[in-house]
Amino acid sequence: MVSELESLISGSRSPPGAAEGIFTARFYLWLFSVYKKYNIGCACYFEAVNEGAIRVNPRSSELTAHGQMMSLMSLHAGGVPCQEWNTAKCFATRHNGKVYMTVLNDSYTESSEFTLPHGGEQTEITLWNAADILPGSRFSPSKIPASENKITVPPLSLLTVCFAEKQ
Repeated sequence: MVSELESLISGSRSPPGAAEGIFTARFYLWLFSVYKKYNIGCACYFEAVNEGAIRVNPRSSELTAHGQMMSLMSLHAGGVPCQEWNTAKCFATRHNGKVYMTVLNDSYTESSEFTLPHGGEQTEITLWNAADILPGSRFSPSKIPASENKITVPPLSLLTVCFAEKQ
């Protein structure tokens, strides 16, 4: 107990890395899939400063990989779930004529293929991946051309997709 307290006071506790971020994304995708079944109307989250989602430094702060995934999942807030696309590793919601999708590859070793349900100029695709899964690692976003219909999602990464719904 004393050594844990000392590490918290000294700030030497390792911040969450990409592995924890992937776990967070997986948890949210599971929660989204069962909220109706278990009548979950609201989910709250709390962590003390420097213990999870936000890393606070003397002159700055930043989201950890854990916090980055929480922030990405907020894209679905207030949306209507799209049952036709929702699976254990993909969640989509409708928002005023737009569809937001989150696609997770939680494999440590294998890439996965994702085929866009809709392609076109109005599609925004961002790949969130990390160079490693060590403590403190974070996800880096990179835009993917909307002209690609089939996307390879690297291990331990997440894809966000936004497109206008066909009328």
